[in-house]
Amino acid sequence: MSILQRDISKYIAESKKRCKKRNLDPNVIPDLVTVSLLELGQKMYQFKSILKVSDFFVEKFFKTIENIPIQLAVTDENGTILELKGDANIKDQMKHMGFRPGIKFIEEYAGTNSVSLALETNQPVELIGTQHYHSFLKNTACYSVPFEFENLHLKGTFSIVTLADYQSPLLLTLLATTVDLIERELMIREQNKQLNIFNQVVTESTQNGIIKVDDEGVIVEFNQTAEKLTGWQRENVIGEKISKGNPLHKYFDQILEEGKEVSDFEIAIKNTRLDQQIMCLLNGVPIYENVGTISGVFFQLKDITERYQATASINYLAYHDDLTTLPNRRCFLDLLKEQLVKAEEHQKMFAVFLLDLDNFKTVNDTLGHGKGDKLLFNVAKRLVENLPEQAKIFRIGGDEFTILLTDIQQKSEAVEVAKKIVQLFQQSYILGNHELNISVSVGISIYPDDGQEIDWLYSKADIAMYEAKHQGGAGYTIYHS
Repeated sequence: MSILQRDISKYIAESKKRCKKRNLDPNVIPDLVTVSLLELGQKMYQFKSILKVSDFFVEKFFKTIENIPIQLAVTDENGTILELKGDANIKDQMKHMGFRPGIKFIEEYAGTNSVSLALETNQPVELIGTQHYHSFLKNTACYSVPFEFENLHLKGTFSIVTLADYQSPLLLTLLATTVDLIERELMIREQNKQLNIFNQVVTESTQNGIIKVDDEGVIVEFNQTAEKLTGWQRENVIGEKISKGNPLHKYFDQILEEGKEVSDFEIAIKNTRLDQQIMCLLNGVPIYENVGTISGVFFQLKDITERYQATASINYLAYHDDLTTLPNRRCFLDLLKEQLVKAEEHQKMFAVFLLDLDNFKTVNDTLGHGKGDKLLFNVAKRLVENLPEQAKIFRIGGDEFTILLTDIQQKSEAVEVAKKIVQLFQQSYILGNHELNISVSVGISIYPDDGQEIDWLYSKADIAMYEAKHQGGAGYTIYHS
């Protein structure tokens, strides 16, 4: 007796007694009941996951015992045969005796058999020769292993039939092992299914864009939020590689090569549907299939456009004059500092201009600060519209402006710009019913001749500007020691 099989002799004896009470003739091949094609189809559909998974393991089972003629049957909880596989000769013999998918192989019709006993005792069963009730099975060895998949609410048996000459406890052991492997595989698949459902719910419910890429750079997951952020349609990107123009490409390469995650990188994504730029916070982590083996990259995108715009707005206000919209003193000092580094590195000359409107206080005193503000706005507008691009204009406070003239080859270029500025102020300004004529005093310092530090350049431009005022205004002066 197999170590897998407890003593079931009493079950066999009780089964044979019941068969006699039913007046089953042991010497006659019974007429077995067959379910309808519709019912069989419904059962096959219920058991499709089991039948699909079993194909692989049953094939392995047959290869292990390839020299033994065997027929394998899969039955449901009622003993209905759903599928037959195996040796063609035995299959033909069983078919001749009425065994085929759809028949009910149960004690009531088939007498004492391994399928019914396995379902009754819920344990592996072997019946050899005369242990069967019917004599037509006396030359066979039958083995049945019950299964029950709670998650799928399915129960039945895997059963094999061979000739009695090939009987062996090893067959029951191999069959039980095969069924155990099938059960494990089904359990893993069900767990993965539930995990995938959970991941899908999490992926689709999150407010972040989720993009999963395999180790070849092919996009394998792309949730709805990712669609909204990028404007790309999921069906158009799944299965496609990340192109070099994609902002994720360099991070994909970095993670794949270094195996390190990237955290909180700000990236700009062009939303193709909205035709606008979306700012995102990017996080990316490697996906490991085995220890040390990266199978892909998991990206997460968080929309920070509003925050970015708010920050940009704050930064803009911090570096710009709210009246004229020109860059302010802080911006001037920062850019002057940068320009000093560039000029020293590349041996370039540049000029610093300081402009002060002549008699501006009179405008405020006679026409009011409202008209004075409008005048300052128009002065800024005229300067921006008429000076060359290399002249960066700033309002540093009150009626004072500065200009940073970069990339000049000689002082005469600064002089030409100064003349242009003075000339611009020779044109009157119309403010409502008032025509204003106002002039400007301009002081200029040159890098590197007049200094190589911010304070020196600014103070010398200031000195030159006051010299221009002392000369009557409406003119310019280049600093000279």
